[in-house]
This record gives sequence, C-alpha cells and structure tokens, in this order.
Amino acid sequence: MQGGEASTDARGLLIEGIVLYPELAGDGVLERPVEDGAIWIESGTIRAIGPREALRAAAGTGVARLDGQGALAVPGLVDSHIHLGAWAMAQAQPDLSACRSVAEVLARLQPYARKLGPGQWLVARGLSPHRMEGAPLEDLAWLDAAFPDRPVVVWTRDLHSVLLNRAGRLAVGIGPGFDGWPPGSVTPRDPATGDWVGVFREKAVGLIEESLPRPSLTQWADAIDAAQLRLWRLGLVGAQTPEGPEILAALSLLHQRGRLGLRVRFMPPAGMLETLRDVGLRQGFGDEWLRLGPVKAFADGSLGSLTAALEAPYSGIDAPGYRGELLLDRRAVATLAVDAARTGFALAIHAIGDRACREVLEGLEAGRAGGGSVEGLPHRIEHAQLLAQADAERMGRLGVIASVQPIHLLADRRPAERYWRGRTAGAYAMRWLAQSGVVLAFGSDAPVEDPDPLRGIWAAVTRRPWPSDDPEEEAQGPWHPEHALSVVEALRAYTQGPARAVGEGSRHGGLRPGMPGDVALLAPDPVALERALPPGGWTSDDERAVAARHHLSRVRVVATVVAGRIAHTA
Repeated sequence: MQGGEASTDARGLLIEGIVLYPELAGDGVLERPVEDGAIWIESGTIRAIGPREALRAAAGTGVARLDGQGALAVPGLVDSHIHLGAWAMAQAQPDLSACRSVAEVLARLQPYARKLGPGQWLVARGLSPHRMEGAPLEDLAWLDAAFPDRPVVVWTRDLHSVLLNRAGRLAVGIGPGFDGWPPGSVTPRDPATGDWVGVFREKAVGLIEESLPRPSLTQWADAIDAAQLRLWRLGLVGAQTPEGPEILAALSLLHQRGRLGLRVRFMPPAGMLETLRDVGLRQGFGDEWLRLGPVKAFADGSLGSLTAALEAPYSGIDAPGYRGELLLDRRAVATLAVDAARTGFALAIHAIGDRACREVLEGLEAGRAGGGSVEGLPHRIEHAQLLAQADAERMGRLGVIASVQPIHLLADRRPAERYWRGRTAGAYAMRWLAQSGVVLAFGSDAPVEDPDPLRGIWAAVTRRPWPSDDPEEEAQGPWHPEHALSVVEALRAYTQGPARAVGEGSRHGGLRPGMPGDVALLAPDPVALERALPPGGWTSDDERAVAARHHLSRVRVVATVVAGRIAHTA
C-alpha cells in the first residue's frame, strides 16, 4: 500500500485467530468454515488461507502477526458508488442532514459564516427538504434575509438540487432574465415576482456547479488523502467513484506522490468519451491502485428532487400527471452503449424511477444487437430504487449489474410512501434482483449518505431504521421485509459484487491465494449472529431477533489490511 498510516514487517503478515466462511472467501477456497483460521500475506498478496496452526508452521517465525481474537475475516470492503472527491471535500462543510426546520438550518449555517471573509462563499450540504417542517423550498426569502450580502449555495441530500440565495445568483450571473439553462433543467420561478425561486434541479445543477469557485488540484488531492484514514476505519479498501476530470487529476497526483492507499476505479462521465477515444484510453487502463472504470450517464433524476422518471404520475404533489424527468430514452441509451463499446467502455447508468430503469434496460438490449457491449465488462444500473419485477428478471437475463445503495432506504421510506404511493413493493427490491441472478454491488453514494458499509448491511438485512435514528419509523416495523437479504449476501455485495461490476471478479473480491492481501476483520461475527436467528430472520419481532439486531448494530471493523499492510486497528 502507498498511503501513509499503514505498517507491518516487510517479510509478510499472518492474520490469525479469525473466523473464515467458504461463501465469503470465494469459490473453491475453503470446503467448510474455519473457527480458528489464518491468512498468510506475503509481498502484498495472499499466500495461503486455512487453519491457524498449519499456516503458522508454513509462514515461519519471521512474519508479523495480527491477532484477530475471533473476528470474522472478509475480503476488504469496496464502495461501488461513492463520490470520493466530493465526500472528502464535504468533511469541512456544514452538514444539514439532521435539520428539521429553517431555524435549525440557519443555526447550523451562521457559525460557519462568521469564520468566512467578506464575499466568501458559504457552501453547505445534506439538506433533506422532505424531512423538514413546512415547505422550505417554495420561498427562499428566509435564506436571502439571513445572508443578504454573502453568496450561499446549499446542496440537497441527493445532490440533484441546489439552493442559491439572491447574492449567490448574482455572483454567478443568474439574474431574472437569464435563459442559458441546458435541456433537462428544472428552474421554478416565483409567480408573483417573475424572479427565480432559487431552487435549481437536474441539468441546471451542473451549470451552477461550473460557475462556483472550485478547489485547486492540490486541495482536492489533500482532501482525498486526509479522508482515506476514515474509509480504512470503515473496512473499505476500494472505491468506485463517478466524478469529473478534476478528481481523476487529483487521484493521479495523489498516486504520483505515493499517497494513494485505496484501490480506486474512476468512472468518467459520458461527456469524456470523445476525449478518451481521441487519446486511446479504454476501461481497465491503469494499475492496481487507479484504473478506469465504466462510463457514467444519467437517465433520470432522484426521489428527493421529485425528478426520478416514473411509469405512473407522482402522488402527493400539486402537479397532476407529472412523471419526473427522463434524461435518456431507450434510443439514446442504445446509441450511447454502442459509442461507449467502440471506445472500450461499459456503461454505468443512473436510473432511479421504474420508467428510467425500463428505458435503460430496453436500450441496453437494443444496443447489444448493434455491438453495444465489451466482452468481460458488464453494464450497470446505478441505484435502481424502483423497478418492476419483470425488469429485475430482465436485468438477470442481460447480465446487468445492480449498483445499489441500501443505506438510502433508511431515509427514503417516508418520501417513497408519499410520492410513490401504491408501488413501493418494487422499492429497493433487492430480493427480486438476487432471485433473478443479478449481481449486487453495494455502495453508499457518499456524501449523500454515510459511507459506513455496516450501516448499509444493516439496512439490507433488517429493512429498519438505524437504532435511535427514528423511533417513530422504527415503531412501524420493517419496510417491505420480503426484500431483506442475508448478512452473507450483503457482505458479498461489498466484496465480490464490486469486483465483478468492473470486470475484475477473477482478481479481486475474495481471499483466494494470489489475490491482493486486502482484508477486513469484523467483531462480533455477524454471520454467527445470523445463524442463531429464529424463523423470520432479522426482520422478525421475536425477542431473539430483537437481541440479534442489538448485537448487529454493534458490529465494528476491528482491523483493515490493504496489500498486506495494516491500515487500521481498533
């Protein structure tokens, strides 16, 4: 590993006193569970795996040792959808995700504003309008009054909308007469004044983002460098990040410095395809630390911004017949698939609503007939938050990866029940996907959500709010428990799934000898907790299930090893 905090004896590492399961180690690695196991890593690569005593004898006395004290050993975890640069930079910005009123938002913003110089931008993130009192986005007079002279930009939790106060709009040249919005923008006006409300959605967000002051290349690189330690503490050894070229440049700089300690798969935006083709770069270009992944495109918006493309109109809004924003239809998807394949890339297409998911799948199927696929590189749908069962089955037949963020369901239950009323049987339908043979690759969408994989696992297997987060919602019981996964399935979606999602399933995601020495240790063992559950599993109200959920919420990453070096120990 390159990045800074890790260390072990150069002659190798023996991780011992660990629990190993065949279904997590990889096909053909173990015949049965090992309760007192070990993993021998040499020169950054797994040399052997099996019972402790046998590996102690084989490794000899010169090897460094890490005592797992009975922890579960799994391949290092990978976030298959994280905005790494944005999340790293957001650590220094005010987080509004816990705010439930305008007063709370302003109380959070004011201390940050006092630290800024005159005219300096105040940038905040994480606003969840649907969890706030009243209708805070219908009129931003409160934001203008609080900051009449300071430009302010606030990102909503889903990153599909931004709030700009009047000073901010003037700073970027968006006056009442501005008409330079790209197609796919949602830009409401105040009917009384004719001026912008100050809330901008979808394609308008990109235009505004380009107008804002941007961090320097060094600032991006330094922020990512500092953020790596937190990700190691979460058991993460890799990240698949869909971001712009400035983040690729920052990652390259970090790599050049010898400071990149995560295995990053960079997912370039579709707008970079022509440049990639001109310079002859293809998916997979790079090395074990930084490599090009699939090309990212958007087929629709989001639930939070009410722009996800639906088959039937939204419920609970004053816009009869509104079905969201479809940004790519099947013909556009087919064309893009062929274009990407000719350049050597698969596609990773953002699709949240059921209509968007259907259009993407039909487009990928049509594109395949015209050469729109690359051998060994699967296409992906990012999110797939609402879909028909028939489309889950179609994903399985087409071999399309489901890049899903189960942690989203913890926050989306209320808005989904309100705006997708009567169709949430297909919301976060992970059981349909798994039964259809779809490979699941889990992530967080950070900074939209917390990048902690253990919270994602909790959401996938319990379908309940994180303990104490929302007592009212917890009292409602699990949300569509028929879609709950097992702990083993969820762990595979953070290990084997991400590797297969970028065409690297034979080289990453397991504990097979010859694979990279990337390991996470979890305690207490969540698989053992699961195997002691009563009928009904994690979602049951049986007192044994309640006790097991209590213990599951206390599972922690006690060690993370990257390329045979200890990146984190608790």
